[in-house]
Amino acid sequence: MVVIIPSNRIVRVDYLRPIAEAGIEIIVVFDGENPPTGADRRLRIYGWKERKKILGRDDDFFPRRNGACRSFGFLLAWRELGENELVIALDDDCEVGADFVEKLQRVFATTQRPQLRTPGVHLNALDAYTGIERPLFPRGFPYSARLNYTTASAVENVRVAPRFNLGLWHQAFDVNAIDKLDRVPWSYDPARLHFESAVIAPGTLISVCSMNMHFRREVIPAVFQFPMNVRITDSWTIDRYGDIWGGFVLKSLMDKAGDFMSVGEPLIRHHHEANISKNIKQEHFAHLVNDEFVATLSDSCAAISRGSYCDMMCHLTEEFERRTENLSPILNAYFRVLVPSLKAWTRALRQTN
Repeated sequence: MVVIIPSNRIVRVDYLRPIAEAGIEIIVVFDGENPPTGADRRLRIYGWKERKKILGRDDDFFPRRNGACRSFGFLLAWRELGENELVIALDDDCEVGADFVEKLQRVFATTQRPQLRTPGVHLNALDAYTGIERPLFPRGFPYSARLNYTTASAVENVRVAPRFNLGLWHQAFDVNAIDKLDRVPWSYDPARLHFESAVIAPGTLISVCSMNMHFRREVIPAVFQFPMNVRITDSWTIDRYGDIWGGFVLKSLMDKAGDFMSVGEPLIRHHHEANISKNIKQEHFAHLVNDEFVATLSDSCAAISRGSYCDMMCHLTEEFERRTENLSPILNAYFRVLVPSLKAWTRALRQTN
């Protein structure tokens, strides 16, 4: 088991005490040239120089200057872990509870749990909570899917062991910055769930926030975090959707493989509230093409065959490249950065086979 944390500052090990006390290795992907000196000895830190030594020429295409840099840590886990070991992905402003590891072990056990379903394609992860004010949607949930949205219901119990788990949050919820201008509360402490763990029905997409997620090594090829801060015009970029679009890909490939994604515990405490005005601008262009991305993903996945996650990711990259010229100007400009990044990712994965 290993923890991957992206950061450009000093990581607080006191936020991770139950993990550290359990002897779980903590890898920090430091998003800069010079990692801080005097860091806690329990942290294994990689800055840009160390990353370059490992990736070589592919380093130019791996995400950096945002949380998507954690993909480098996922590559390390792919190369170092045993086949069925767990990867824990956290942000550096997340504090885990004393029972975090115990709850994680329960989540990945083979047990009966409810299956959540909605009539549409997109499921609101915040439906898992009880006692929050509605309507409230997570970051990346398409605005078009909010019209007449039907709250997810538990349609049946299924006995499964998930391959990927989306952990949720106490305190600051992860919602679109512009939604914070509404009067609907978006911070709950404490927060409570209907179920400790539920699985997401096949054919349904969910916004996957990377600040608290957990998965078996097997699915690492599909957990790539998309490059962000991609300039589209002189004033506007595609940003803050690296985990959202990457998560849509992940869920689509898990459905293709017949694997299950769960949502719920273990909750973490999310401390940091980012700058709303800055985030509104960062997210704006991605909101505009979110539906187009989902449609392109759907068409691309229909053309690929079931296989290993590495094989499916390689095939999806080819389908994305084939469709780039037919995309809108905004998404076309983004895919011209995305496709080379995906090629570098799959190439680096295959170098360990």
